[in-house]
Parts: sequence; C-alpha cells; structure tokens
Amino acid sequence: MPEAIAIEVPDVNFGSIDQGTTGTSPDFTISNKGNVKIDLYVKADASAFTSTAATDTIPITGFQIFSNATGGYITFLTTSQKIYDNMNKAAQGSGTPTTWTTRMKLSVPSYTEDGVYTITNTYTAVKHNSPAP
Repeated sequence: MPEAIAIEVPDVNFGSIDQGTTGTSPDFTISNKGNVKIDLYVKADASAFTSTAATDTIPITGFQIFSNATGGYITFLTTSQKIYDNMNKAAQGSGTPTTWTTRMKLSVPSYTEDGVYTITNTYTAVKHNSPAP
C-alpha cells in the first residue's frame, strides 16, 4: 500500500482583541488522516497581518502557536518550524484520524487601527524523521 500523508487544519478566528493586549485563539484541532506517522511544520506566509480597510499591520513577532515539539509557545516565522514531532497515523481498520488540539496567541500593538486583520499560514506534514520542508 502506498504511503498517504493527509492533514486537516481548520481556519482560526481570534475574534476581537483590544489594541495593546494579547489574545488567545479558541483551541483548534489538527488531524492526521494519513497512513504515515508525521512531523508537522507551520510557517506564516507574510511578515504581518494585513487589513483591506486599515492602514496598520500586526507583525508576526507577536504571533505564537503552542508546539508539541517544544512544549511551549513558539513565535511564527516566514520559514517552516516543527510544531509536532511524530504524530501517529490514522487508526488501522477504522481510519479514525489522530488528532492534536492546540492554540495560538496574538499581541496587537498599542494604537493599532480597528479592523479585520488576516494572514495565511501554511501547514506541512512530512514523514516522521524526513527532512524539514
């Protein structure tokens, strides 16, 4: 049987965060639906959150995700970082995915203009102990 790597990551919405404070995302679940044990990586696709209506940006220097690989929060970068080491594969027979629940934090600088800010993150799964993406 060929190896199949398949992950599922939901969109995450922080809701409203007051300027000058740090907000925590709701917990969200990442699922390994493949038949391969994986290492999971993440990167931000830009150096800042942007808004179509506001002129300010929110830098990723204040954007963090809880990492299984380190046991604490790591700051997002625009290069891939390991956030889960050796996630089990889906269950044999039933195909029930292995899941991991995590959360993110975002610090919004003081005097940031009100608005909806977005960023895209790329999650990449590789076979456990394979080279990083």
